[in-house]
This record gives sequence, structure tokens and C-alpha cells, in this order.
Amino acid sequence: MGNNIKFSTSDKISELWDECDVWITDNKKIVDVCPEEKECIKFNTSYNQYFTNIKEIYTNIPIQKYQ
Repeated sequence: MGNNIKFSTSDKISELWDECDVWITDNKKIVDVCPEEKECIKFNTSYNQYFTNIKEIYTNIPIQKYQ
């Protein structure tokens, strides 16, 4: 369970790594600059199959809107 979840643009990736321990992303740029002492988990999509990462997650469950 995360207690500090952020959504951001990719122009400050290196600076944002200083503020987190784990990053779940579908973006290769973020995976590529992951510091050794941090963890990066690739969220697999149909458009990012051209690269791999040590840790990857998959889902085919649609996001549901709760009322």
C-alpha cells in the first residue's frame, strides 16, 4: 500500500528518483535512469514491448468506475 503516490511529467525524472524508492512505469526513459539502490517495475502495455526490465507486471483487467 502506497502512502505517497504522484503523477508527473517526464522532464524531471532524475530529480523525482530522489523522492521515491519504487517507481511503476511504462516509460523506458524512467527505467533507464533507475538508480541501483532503487526499484523500477515496468508496467507492460501493447506499445512498450520493445524493451524489458527485471521486474515487470501485466494486467488485462479493465479499470472499473465505482459509483
